[in-house]
Amino acid sequence: MKIIKLGVIIASIIGLIAITYYISKIKIHKSLKILIIVIAMLGYITFQVLWIYNSVIKPGADQGMVYRTASSLFNNEDIMKDSILKYFAFYKNNIGIVAFFETIMQIFRTDNVQLLRLVNVIFNIFTVLGLYWIYKSEKNNKKGNDLLFFILILGFIPISLLSTWVYGDFIGLSLSIWAIVFIIKYEKNKKICFAIFSGLCMALAVITRSNSIIFVIAIFIYLFIYLQRGDKSIKERVIMTLTIVLFVILAIAPNKLLTILVSNKYGLNNLKEKSIINYLYMGMSEGNLANGWFNDEVAIINAEMQNHSNDDKTVENQTKEKLINRLKYLTEHPHYTYRFYRDKIISMWAEPIMASDCYNMQGDVDMTKNKMLTTLFEDRNWKIIKLSQKIITCIIYIGSLICVILKRKNISNEMLLLILIFLGGFSFHIIWEAKSRYVIPYVVILIPLAVIGFDEFILKIKEKVSNKKKYKK
Repeated sequence: MKIIKLGVIIASIIGLIAITYYISKIKIHKSLKILIIVIAMLGYITFQVLWIYNSVIKPGADQGMVYRTASSLFNNEDIMKDSILKYFAFYKNNIGIVAFFETIMQIFRTDNVQLLRLVNVIFNIFTVLGLYWIYKSEKNNKKGNDLLFFILILGFIPISLLSTWVYGDFIGLSLSIWAIVFIIKYEKNKKICFAIFSGLCMALAVITRSNSIIFVIAIFIYLFIYLQRGDKSIKERVIMTLTIVLFVILAIAPNKLLTILVSNKYGLNNLKEKSIINYLYMGMSEGNLANGWFNDEVAIINAEMQNHSNDDKTVENQTKEKLINRLKYLTEHPHYTYRFYRDKIISMWAEPIMASDCYNMQGDVDMTKNKMLTTLFEDRNWKIIKLSQKIITCIIYIGSLICVILKRKNISNEMLLLILIFLGGFSFHIIWEAKSRYVIPYVVILIPLAVIGFDEFILKIKEKVSNKKKYKK
């Protein structure tokens, strides 16, 4: 059965690449092409809006706390409650998204949860447009397999299904992608305003999703490499260095300042903040769902640290000791360590639907009230969806690998930036807490590389065939 599935996936990949390449060679008027893209985007938007409209799930866990706190602030309700203060002292990384959601509520004068979900949809649209700009920029606006690009990004269903997730994931992703767009524009046009726009986008991205700092680090490395490359005058190097410093300050300072102001206002500094040790220990522990994922033991440690703040150092020291013992065990058992991290990586990067089904069925969800969800998650339909996502993720990974191999001798700064972001996300989540949802940004960022990879691969094949024909003559 597994061999048959593998055969179907391989055949589908080859067939999809061949068909999209053939169709992309058909000459059509530019206005017709734009019309087709607009229709495809409207279909993408319509699906997500209908999905949100039919959703019966209520925000729970972290997203629930974030939403309820933003709603309380909007309604001028008292948030000086022990449970709320302890939570945001412990998870200071969520302060920014609360502030962002409250701002959205104030602008539209409603705290309806569907508003925040529609905000996700809007940012998802900008994610598609930003990635398309990056792809076309790397192709120098030459003809490419645009059809394959839109199949990969619009067909990557976890983003659509998780539009109901009231959190900063996709807001942060979209803003990070546009930070990349602006920093590429800066490199090409040498206009500092684009670096400023990039820094501001990254500032909002970090505020809404703290893990976006990985994009900041990648862009910093990208700018540093660009500074070293080529012949530049002393003046150019000084301006470039100051621009890099300005970008970093703009990207990081606002979230730091916001966290300090909120912490001082509500006295959060007197309460316990979650230790890095917790995340590291979780990242190397066997979990209920998979290796490195959130588990019952870590839940108990978190609760003890929050509820017994006077004793938190004792708990932290005990966790540190567990971390050291675990690290020692992993070091002494290399075969086990290999299997542990192999399974952890697979649980994140090879999970085709990125747990988007679980997030739409949390709590007491009555599936009969959501006909769209019932139809989609019906056994046969869901198997088809999972298979389609395996095909899409395989195309993304294989195409990106082909791109890196074929372009290794003349890789552009822009390609290097996308690779740095992927490697940063990959490396970070090897040691940090694991969740398949967390890796979505780093999969999506590979799509331009994947399409270019297959474009280059087909071009190489055509060149070889052409050379063989010339040789025969």
